[in-house]
Amino acid sequence: MARLGIPGSLLLGTLATWRLSRLVVTEDGPAQVVVKRLKRVAGPVEIYRESDMITRTIRDIFTNDIDTIWVDEPNAFAHASEFLQIVMPRYASRIRFFGDTEPLFHRYGIEDEIAKLLLRRASEPDRCVLVGAYALGKAQRVIAELRRAGWHEAIFLHGALERMCRLYEELGVPLGELRLVSASTREDMRGQIVLCPPSALTDTWSRRMPNPITAMASGWMRVRGRARQRNVELPLIVSDHADWDELTATIHELAPQETWITHGSEEGLLRWCELHQIRARALDMVGRDEEDDG
Repeated sequence: MARLGIPGSLLLGTLATWRLSRLVVTEDGPAQVVVKRLKRVAGPVEIYRESDMITRTIRDIFTNDIDTIWVDEPNAFAHASEFLQIVMPRYASRIRFFGDTEPLFHRYGIEDEIAKLLLRRASEPDRCVLVGAYALGKAQRVIAELRRAGWHEAIFLHGALERMCRLYEELGVPLGELRLVSASTREDMRGQIVLCPPSALTDTWSRRMPNPITAMASGWMRVRGRARQRNVELPLIVSDHADWDELTATIHELAPQETWITHGSEEGLLRWCELHQIRARALDMVGRDEEDDG
């Protein structure tokens, strides 16, 4: 801090230190706001506070590919609207208040995405639908939902998905008839549904498919730009993370002495625990500030 002419010392977290170092680039830059405050107010004093979860999400993730930002809490909506008006005024009209009686977390159901998949397959019977889905959880969920929707034909698998699917079956989760792509012909898969890891969608492995309709099962498929980046023809909005109701129901069922929350933005679940008088704390883990593309 000697560079700024401030006596004494500061106690900063790693992130705050990095951001302050970014400010101290020019002597007449934004850092002078911090400098003036430090000189005017006796310590200890807070010189920086991170934005709330919604503001951070808009700041870090929002792009012009996102059509609508839904917020279902009035105060949070007002705060986020004000932020957009100041920082990105041309996109301020894209934030909407969600006031429906149906909970926001129930708005986009996997049933609709599976119906979209089946309809597309039926409309082009000479092709197959090649779905990119992660091996743990996502692939099995897609298979289970296809069975619930009435699809009882064989589902073809990339070899990387087989072991995890067999483990699910051994543990009592029925997945129906599953066949390996490696043991099937192009004609076997015509008009059928094939699952593979996302990386295999554009791999040479996919060339053995009969003119595939490429699909990707991911929560990120809600963002059109993500679908375009992966050359996905049929985006399926399916997240591999726990649904909100399942997550909160699990906490109630386990009744832990303390709930530790991590991976991404923790404030939402932390607030829920507080409202339900459940002891919880967020773990600030390096490298886990952003959601994976899953």
